[in-house]
Amino acid sequence: MKGLQVGDEFGQQGAAQGVDPVEARLNWYKGSPVDTKPGVINFLAQGDKLKMNRPQMGGTEFESFDSSLKRQAATAAGANSADLTGDYSEVNFSASRMLAAVPHRINERRRNDIAARFYAETFKAWLQEAIETGQIALPRGAPQFWQKPDAYCEAKWIGSGIVQPDPLKAAQATALELQLGLTTLTDSLAARGKDLEQVIAERKNELELIKEAGLPVPGTGAKTARPARANPDSVDPDGDEPLPIQRR
Repeated sequence: MKGLQVGDEFGQQGAAQGVDPVEARLNWYKGSPVDTKPGVINFLAQGDKLKMNRPQMGGTEFESFDSSLKRQAATAAGANSADLTGDYSEVNFSASRMLAAVPHRINERRRNDIAARFYAETFKAWLQEAIETGQIALPRGAPQFWQKPDAYCEAKWIGSGIVQPDPLKAAQATALELQLGLTTLTDSLAARGKDLEQVIAERKNELELIKEAGLPVPGTGAKTARPARANPDSVDPDGDEPLPIQRR
C-alpha cells in the first residue's frame, strides 16, 4: 500500500473553520483506522483516496547490485559466486578454470597433509606385516624392510581429478603440452585422477578384445579387422559349429 492520497477539500474546509487540517486528519484516522483485510469497508476522510500498488522488482540497477552482493559474500566465504549461486551463464572456459583453481589448491594441500599421510602409514604397516609373515618374499640380496622402509614404501597417492568445464578444450591443451614436452603422460593422467600403469593395462586388454572381435580400433582409422579363423581340426564331429580356438 503506497498510502493515502490526501484531498484538498478536507483541508480547505478545516482551514476555513480554524482547525489544523493535519491534526484533524490524524484524529480522524485514530478513530477510524484503515484496515486492508478483504471485505472490510473503510471510511476515509473527506477527499482522501486509498490506492493499492503491486510490489515490483527494482530497475535495471537491481541485478548488478544483487550480483555485487553475491560476489562479495562468495569472496568472504572463500568460494566463487558461480558455485554459490549456481548460475554459470556468465562464466567462460578461462574464468571457470580460474574459479576452480583456488578450491583445487586447497583440496590438494589437505590431500597431501591429511589423506596422503594416512594412506602412507597404512600401506607401510600392511607391507611390513606382509613381508615379515612371508606373504611377500623379498628378492635375493635385497635389504630388509627395516633397513630401507622409505624405499619400499615409496608411492604416489592419486586422488580424484579436477572437474573440467570444457573437456574438449582441456584435452586439446593437454595434447599440446605433451607435444611441446611441457608435461608427462604420468602427470597428465594424475591430474585426471588416473594411474599410468592401470590405464596402459586397461587399454591393452581393450585392444586385444577389439582385435579378437574384428572391430576397428578407435582413434586409428583402421578398417575392421578380420576375425580369427578356426582350423579344420577344430570342428565339432557331432555338429557343424566349430570348437573354441585353442590359443598357444
